[in-house]
Amino acid sequence: MTKGVGYRKTAISADEINQMVERGYSAKARETKVRKKESFAPSSIGYGNATCPRYWYMAFEGKYVFDESKTDNLGLAIMNNGVEVHSRLNQVFEDSGSLVASEIEMKMSDPPVRGFIDAMVRLDSGEVVVGEFKSMKTEMFQLRVNSMKPMPYHLYQILLYLKATDKQNGFLLYENKNDQTVLVLPVAMDDFNKKVINDALDWMRMVRKNWEDGPDGENLPKRPGRWTEKNKNCKGCPVFNECWNNLGDGNVDLPAMEVVKL
Repeated sequence: MTKGVGYRKTAISADEINQMVERGYSAKARETKVRKKESFAPSSIGYGNATCPRYWYMAFEGKYVFDESKTDNLGLAIMNNGVEVHSRLNQVFEDSGSLVASEIEMKMSDPPVRGFIDAMVRLDSGEVVVGEFKSMKTEMFQLRVNSMKPMPYHLYQILLYLKATDKQNGFLLYENKNDQTVLVLPVAMDDFNKKVINDALDWMRMVRKNWEDGPDGENLPKRPGRWTEKNKNCKGCPVFNECWNNLGDGNVDLPAMEVVKL
């Protein structure tokens, strides 16, 4: 990930410093090991392997190795930067006198969902709304500006937060990593979004109930539709090896989550 050479000969080795940086990021790497998930994660719903019922079955089982090696040091650096952005933006809202709370744990029981809300902000009207912060490169940021629409999985995330807190209004704040400009997209729990989140919750309930009714591999879902080993959702999945090399085809037909088109 890191690069550097000396423009003049010095006692300091650029490569040695680079290796220090690499070791520092590697120290924060997620461990590859058997994992068990007790709940759905709001930040992943509607994206990649999290749209696969087979993935969630394996996650709930707690018997399978999650291989996190696909997240390299660059990916770890990006995630670490995201944490810093959240802290900085929360401070901005606190300095403005609008921040009610930050990093608020949210839980739902049916289906089980657990996550952390970035911020609760009080508007001038006195209404408290939910805020979720995202940072991205200029290219992706400009796509949000041009469309004035959120990424679908970001919409699911904030709608889950609105549902869990019984709030009517919230917002997604996108920050351009390159120049710190921001785009705010208000999100209301209107009729369209009620259907979006209720359809997602129904799918999550179906997936969870299938596991509860048949643990220990009894109700292992088949891979969705025509998904193959080359499917983009499969290639980055942490249980790819377990799914394709250590398990059979499964015995239950469950659909992949149908992601809303915006």
